[in-house]
Amino acid sequence: MHDILQHGLSPSAIPTAVTALLMLVCGGSVIRRRVSRVTSAFLALSVAAAIWLLAFTFMYSTTDTAQALWWAHAAYLGIPFIAAAIYHFTVEMLRIYEERKFAVWVAWSLAAFFAAIGSATDLLVPRVDRFWWGHYPRYRASAAIPFLLFFFGYLIAALFEYVRAYPKARGVERRRIRMLMIAFILAYVGCVDYLPKFGVAIYPFGYIPILGFVMTVAVVFRRYDLLALTPSIASQEIISTMADALFVCDADGRIQFANRAAESILGYAPSELLGRMIDDLVDNPEGDSSFLNLRPSNAISKERTFVAKNGELVDMMLSISPVLQHGESAGAVLIGRDIRERKENERQVRKAVMLLESTLDSTADGILVVGDNGKILSYNQRFIDMWRIPRHMLASDEWKAFESILDQISDPEAFLRSTQMIEKQPNAESFDLVECKDGRRFERYSTGRRIEGVANARVWSFRDVTAKFKAEEALRDSEQRYRLLFEQNAAGVCVTKLDGEIIDCNITFASMLGYERAELIGNKIALLHERPSERAEIEQMLQQAKTVNSVETELRRKSGGSLYVLQNLTLAGDRIHMTVADISDRKRAEEQIEFHAYHDVLTHLPNRKLFTDRLSQNLTHARRTGKSLAVMFVDLDHFKTINDTMGHTAGDELLLEMARRLRGCVREDDTVARLGGDEFTIILSELRHPEDAVTVAEKIIKAVQKSMIIGGMPIEVSASIGIALYPVDGNDPESLLRNADSAMYRAKESGRNTYQLCTDEMKGRALQRLSLETKLRRALQEQQLVLHYQPQVSLSDGKVIGAEALLRWNDPERGYVYPSSFIPVAEESRLILPIGDWVLRTACTQMREWRDRGLALPRISINLSPRQFQQQDLVDTIRRVLEETRLEAKALEIEITEGTAMANAEATIETLHALRELGCSISIDDFGTGYSSLNYLKRFPITCVKVDSAFVRDLTRNEGDAAIVSAVIAIARSLKLKVIAEGVETDEQFAFLRKRKCDAAQGYYFSRPVEAPDLAEYIGERNRPLRAVTRLQV
Repeated sequence: MHDILQHGLSPSAIPTAVTALLMLVCGGSVIRRRVSRVTSAFLALSVAAAIWLLAFTFMYSTTDTAQALWWAHAAYLGIPFIAAAIYHFTVEMLRIYEERKFAVWVAWSLAAFFAAIGSATDLLVPRVDRFWWGHYPRYRASAAIPFLLFFFGYLIAALFEYVRAYPKARGVERRRIRMLMIAFILAYVGCVDYLPKFGVAIYPFGYIPILGFVMTVAVVFRRYDLLALTPSIASQEIISTMADALFVCDADGRIQFANRAAESILGYAPSELLGRMIDDLVDNPEGDSSFLNLRPSNAISKERTFVAKNGELVDMMLSISPVLQHGESAGAVLIGRDIRERKENERQVRKAVMLLESTLDSTADGILVVGDNGKILSYNQRFIDMWRIPRHMLASDEWKAFESILDQISDPEAFLRSTQMIEKQPNAESFDLVECKDGRRFERYSTGRRIEGVANARVWSFRDVTAKFKAEEALRDSEQRYRLLFEQNAAGVCVTKLDGEIIDCNITFASMLGYERAELIGNKIALLHERPSERAEIEQMLQQAKTVNSVETELRRKSGGSLYVLQNLTLAGDRIHMTVADISDRKRAEEQIEFHAYHDVLTHLPNRKLFTDRLSQNLTHARRTGKSLAVMFVDLDHFKTINDTMGHTAGDELLLEMARRLRGCVREDDTVARLGGDEFTIILSELRHPEDAVTVAEKIIKAVQKSMIIGGMPIEVSASIGIALYPVDGNDPESLLRNADSAMYRAKESGRNTYQLCTDEMKGRALQRLSLETKLRRALQEQQLVLHYQPQVSLSDGKVIGAEALLRWNDPERGYVYPSSFIPVAEESRLILPIGDWVLRTACTQMREWRDRGLALPRISINLSPRQFQQQDLVDTIRRVLEETRLEAKALEIEITEGTAMANAEATIETLHALRELGCSISIDDFGTGYSSLNYLKRFPITCVKVDSAFVRDLTRNEGDAAIVSAVIAIARSLKLKVIAEGVETDEQFAFLRKRKCDAAQGYYFSRPVEAPDLAEYIGERNRPLRAVTRLQV
């Protein structure tokens, strides 16, 4: 019991007591007028605030601290429920209670919890402080924080709900929410009451804002009729806030009313809609005002397209109801729902369906969609075509269509079993192969799908793989046949990558080389070649021709021996397929035949043919190096007597022994040959002094004289030797051999068993050559050398395309001397170098003069001698002359002979490339007379080949020459080279060459070599279209 005497009338208690009473009056008046969840929440708020204020009124009035603390605790029977009541009232006002039901119950539960804590314990308020206005509760900080978080959290949540709802509100509701937000701002000012609870000495005037909040809410109730919501207000609010457009039209179709939704959807202001004909707003109205004259039972719905103010078309679903007065139509109410989004969705659906149908019809697979009851839901055209079922059958009789499918299948029972098993697993996927009676094969794939209105649908896809299976079967058969041929082939078969790695080979190939098949797989094929570079050459040929046949190659066996094979190679993609045949026996036979063709059968020494060839090569080398050589003719004395008396066997033994002794008397690089009978010849190359030949001859005589046992009998023989020296006694094989033979007979005439050099007559000829060399030097100094020019004529149009510069010696005593008479001497004496320089400079100067005169001569050709071509500064010399004569390099063509080109092929390639880079064209002269390799010819950077006159001369009478000329032209054309024929003299030769598409020719048929002025005149007459080829004799 509280002592009433300890309470007095405090001035601070009067405002709180009055405020509490006013709150109770507001809450009671609201609930008395109308009971609802909104008014009940407001009453709860008023009661909670009144309890708080009344408890504080008694707390301010008492003088006893203990009683003040009791009233402070009692205040918490109302304070926590203020936050819960405000939040509950908010969600009810905004009509979102169902969405926030859980938050509301949590609020009331927490309020009850804090009310119990605050009123029954000291946890929240352990004591009261004394201020000038009276006692005031003091919070315990640790317990107050959770309570304040709850209290202010729900106040903020309530304000947030109003802020969130405000933008969406319209009309009265929007104004009502605005008023309530103002009330909340007032209520938040009341939070100042919590400052003294933490010791701040500020008067707690929070009851004033709280009173303002309650009074404002009460005003809202009255102003916006929340207490008595009449049907007219409700309808006005519904019309104002409804999302559909609403039009009220009179009997003439004139708009008398339109709601805000109508204005918003069509973009018109209210003044623009009122009084306007409804037909004016409809696109293609079709007399829409006629639907206003409806009977009560004639309410209708129809789609119409309205035209908005900005011209946009708006699709609406109209609900039209008549307005009747005295049983007659006075107008109509039109409610229009904006269906643009629905229409757009429908268009997209139609588009998607059309796209799907188009896609299904264009796919290569037959598609069938079946429902869980076996009903066909969809199919495409490909399905009809594959199964040859009429479309009407699929649409009208599914079972008959299914029977048609079964009739076409090879094993219909298996098809049915697999189909039934799949149907038992609605979500499973399946894949199998369907074979038809006529050989067709379909891959069948199915998957379960959920389709609206169908519990378990299944999509079947059929793909025609008949052609694929046939191709695979054909491929398997082909692979089996290939593998059979590969493994059982009598020839070796090998497959490599482009880099030469062996990826497969048959047993035959491996056994040829002495390997196991596994030892070769993964190794490089080049390692099996005796010349690894040979494989690179073959692969280069394959890149050009894709197939290379009949390539002879030398491979290396595992044992180290050689294996000669004939290869056929084909490039297929990134693989090289190679077949190999062992030709070792044939190769050995060919080598033996070739050996016997160039060697003596008895002694195995070189025969006359090989001896002559080697002598030619040695002479070429001697000319290039300037060294001497000797030819010996050795004849055994009285050999015929021994052969006749002792027999041919003894004679053969003697010849073999002589061959052995002769080989022992010379160097390894020298040549000993047997011409026949007892005649031997010897080539001594690179002699430092002619006397060296005499030394060897004396050595041979001593070796031959030594006794030997032939046929069991001791025999002694002797030899007569003739010696010819180059260049004194001859500069060609025939003259040297002939002079050595003559010297040998002189040795026999001198008593045999001796040697002899050439005769005085031969020496006289040497003196004659020396005199010629002297005169030639003087001719060069005194400008007796001249150039004549022979035109080169195109066989296609008869125009002069070039001219060859030919050297002549105008000897004052003998007249014109042809090069064949003095060029050998010039070569031997090295005079050929200054002569060659003179020819180059003179020809370029003349060409420059012709160019300045406007003569249309594309190029001029000059011949380079072997010695001149071997000069290190050749390219620099030609470049300097071209610069000095202001002549472009493309106007100069360099001619070299086959022999010159092949003397040192690698060096030739380097020099020719340098000349080509300079801009000169290159021609091979006298083509076909030498021993050039086609492989090197392909590598030479030449532009033209010249067919030697020796072949042209008799080509119309000699089939061999004709074949050679034709072959040369064909080879040149395949190598993209020009061909010029030399020595053309007759109509028949001209016709033959032109028919075989020879590019050009030169010879007496067109013109002899002429001086420069005559050539200019000839070109002027010649360079006209070719009608009839005539000669010009000079």
